[in-house]
Amino acid sequence: MKRAASVAIAGIVLMAIAIATAACNRRGSTITAEIDWDPPPLANTPEGPVRLLEWCWNRRDTTAYRGLFTSDFKFVFHSLDSAGNRFPGRALVRDLELAAARAIFVTGTTTEPPPLDIRLTFDPNLVALPDPRPGRSARAHRMIAVPLLLRLEQPDIEVTGGARFYLVRGDSAAWPPGVAHGPGPDSTRWWVERWEDETLGDPGLSLAMPGGTTPFGRVKVFYLEAPPGRAARVISDAARSAATRGRKSPARRDAGANAAP
Repeated sequence: MKRAASVAIAGIVLMAIAIATAACNRRGSTITAEIDWDPPPLANTPEGPVRLLEWCWNRRDTTAYRGLFTSDFKFVFHSLDSAGNRFPGRALVRDLELAAARAIFVTGTTTEPPPLDIRLTFDPNLVALPDPRPGRSARAHRMIAVPLLLRLEQPDIEVTGGARFYLVRGDSAAWPPGVAHGPGPDSTRWWVERWEDETLGDPGLSLAMPGGTTPFGRVKVFYLEAPPGRAARVISDAARSAATRGRKSPARRDAGANAAP
């Protein structure tokens, strides 16, 4: 009787281990399938970097984000957005763009954790037109204007409107330091050289005001680390308190969380 009971118990244990192992294998297969079916877009066409930028925001990928922008990249604030006034030329340069993205995607700031959820959606139809700026060749310089919607959760922020991206082919681009490439010019890769903010809303409002939207540039400034001794606050204390009330710590989903911007 005791032997029979021992055999029965052993059988139950082995069955439980088999079920657990199968479940783990299924979970592993599911994760692999998701990754295989959703690789990062390639930046081998003018549309590619725009799609990759959207992909990076939704996956909090700082590593791929670093490979998007030329060394002379500029994010140009909405013409009415006062958040841009403290930056030379009312623009963020490449290093500041990367710092803002890293804070939003992964680290937060000394006072603000990153959002619980990020959803950036571009129009599915991207049309690359010749860059209208003087001195730009249509073969190596293109422009894409795209409607967009950005939604953050905790703080609850919505950005609507559009963006205007200026793309440059690799053999005409100012290649950024620290990004690997071949020995000569690379005409197979495209870069984001300029991003003009055309989002809507009232640029004079504080961030995350109830019932309103905010310009994209203001979201980036909100998450940039404030330099020591900064006197002016881009966001009012009241808006900051409302934005952070009830916030949770997000799961880290950054593929390049350990990479410096």
